[in-house]
Amino acid sequence: MFLSLKKMLLTPLLKQRGSADLFMAIIILAVLALSAIFVTKFVILDMRTTANIKRYSEALVATDYALEQAVAYLNENAGLVDNTSSWTWIACTDANSPCGNGTNQYYPSGIYVTVSNQVAIGDTSIGFTTYYVSNDGGGNKPEDLPLITILTIATSDSGLGQAVARMAVRGLPLLSNSAPAPLVASGNVNGSGAFRLWGYDKDGAGSGNPLSIWSASNVNIAGNIATIDPNTTPYDPNQNNPNAYDELTYKQGNVGVDGLDVVANDGNFPGDLFQYFFGVPDSERQQIKDQAIEVTSCDSITTGGFYWVTTGNECAFSGNTTYGSSTDPILVVVDDGQLKINANVEFYGMIYKRGTDTVQVNGGPVIYGALVLDSQVDLGNGNVDLVYDSNVLQNLNKNNKIFAPLNGSWNDDY
Repeated sequence: MFLSLKKMLLTPLLKQRGSADLFMAIIILAVLALSAIFVTKFVILDMRTTANIKRYSEALVATDYALEQAVAYLNENAGLVDNTSSWTWIACTDANSPCGNGTNQYYPSGIYVTVSNQVAIGDTSIGFTTYYVSNDGGGNKPEDLPLITILTIATSDSGLGQAVARMAVRGLPLLSNSAPAPLVASGNVNGSGAFRLWGYDKDGAGSGNPLSIWSASNVNIAGNIATIDPNTTPYDPNQNNPNAYDELTYKQGNVGVDGLDVVANDGNFPGDLFQYFFGVPDSERQQIKDQAIEVTSCDSITTGGFYWVTTGNECAFSGNTTYGSSTDPILVVVDDGQLKINANVEFYGMIYKRGTDTVQVNGGPVIYGALVLDSQVDLGNGNVDLVYDSNVLQNLNKNNKIFAPLNGSWNDDY
């Protein structure tokens, strides 16, 4: 009887304990389920975030690549910037890219051109669009040495990631100084052939003395060398009568008569001629060479541009050929090699010759622009016309400008 009573008293307690255990188990399962859901959502969110970061990083790498390519492209094709037949500049009329951020218009009077391309990043192909935007200038092209903002927009391979970056570059002249005379030489100028030089009218009004030869050393007039006043008797390619020109420096009997247009033994002549023209010392000329098109000879140089002949190689301009033009002149550096200018050559631009190797001219070539030599020059027995042409030299600098990034201008928040 006692056992039956004890059983009756304990049964409800056991039932209550079982219910409590079941309830706790349900709560624990619920917490575990919620935890699993939370962890799953967190993992999914983290995966999405990681994927977004990856896509953005890919796009951002592409924008940086595009900016570097854009600067290199400008430096290789500087003449396109103000060539409206090659580049069509579009006026900014709203706040959309590249003229603004969709809300604010950054370039109310700006103009832009667009270039599209793609780049491989890892195992994907990232498309990007590059814009060149300028507020400098008016109408349909920028000014000669403009400030240009390069804007690049890249989209990941999936199309879900996008990055925007921009950087400003300033156009700078390739030459720090233009040639002040048709013939410039660091050493002696010796000539025994038939040379004629039309000098530079310094004041542009025809009232001052032109400058025909500028040298740090002696100028030895021999043969039939003559410098001619471009103000009174400008160059005429069809005029071969020497008496038709107003000569300033000439040979009288066996004596050379130097006019005021020849400046020799000039104490103010630059000690580093390369630095005078290119802005960096001759010892650091590799910086300038890197911006040029390197050629092994001058046979293929017929169109305008900046060329550098491989060190020690001969530069020979073939006869009966026109090199460059007044609007598309040539700048060529002959690096310690022989320079030959053959019969009936017409050369537009500037030849800069480094080193002591010889200069040989034959058969009546014409150089429109300037011949610059950083050592003594022996012009030999040939005949040549050196005609200073300010338009040629201005276009030389204009077409071969350098675009340099402005410090602190890079920005990925547009």
